[in-house]
Amino acid sequence: MTYQSAFLTEGNRLVACGKVGSWQHNDFLFELEKLSARGVGDIVLDFTSCASAYHNGMLPILCTVDELRAKGVRFSLLLPIDQSFSRHFINCNWAHFLVPTEFPKSDSANRKHLSTQRFVDGPQQKAAVDDLLEVMLRTIKVSRVQLKALEWSLNEITDNVLNHSECVFGGYVQAVAHDDNVGFTVADSGIGILTSLKQGFPELADDETAVNLAV
Repeated sequence: MTYQSAFLTEGNRLVACGKVGSWQHNDFLFELEKLSARGVGDIVLDFTSCASAYHNGMLPILCTVDELRAKGVRFSLLLPIDQSFSRHFINCNWAHFLVPTEFPKSDSANRKHLSTQRFVDGPQQKAAVDDLLEVMLRTIKVSRVQLKALEWSLNEITDNVLNHSECVFGGYVQAVAHDDNVGFTVADSGIGILTSLKQGFPELADDETAVNLAV
């Protein structure tokens, strides 16, 4: 079976042509490299025909766009043709963080959904963790012990962004609740777990080993 990329390039457009999840970020980077090699400085992010998108795929894209925008690359955005899906892009704040000058930040509230938030300091991190916990408490039943464990793990993950990633843009967080579980994504465009841990464990050779050590 031939693998079909979730992204392709057409002129200065980077087109999403399938679903966008965590595995599709590599496709995004591969096509972005093509545009970069051609010296394209104005990139249109075309999601008009995107079939579906998830927070674990979109937040890494936001991080990549932050990095390139800081280097002078200009981005514009074409929202999905489907009106419901288009509103989803706006309500999740994906549209805002992709092109802040065109799409204002959404204050849309949903009891089972935490829209994408950026945190760059301690107070913003605490607010994001508190909002995440609120979504969880509204959705799943947890004991006091489980709640403390959840709070500790969320603080640990988001704190790592501020203290170890060396990312000037901070991090992003988003959560979506289902019947009995909550999925959340924390992303940053920093140095990565491997590079960070190699400062204390220079023998580490790959990301998988570094992640296992961190856990």
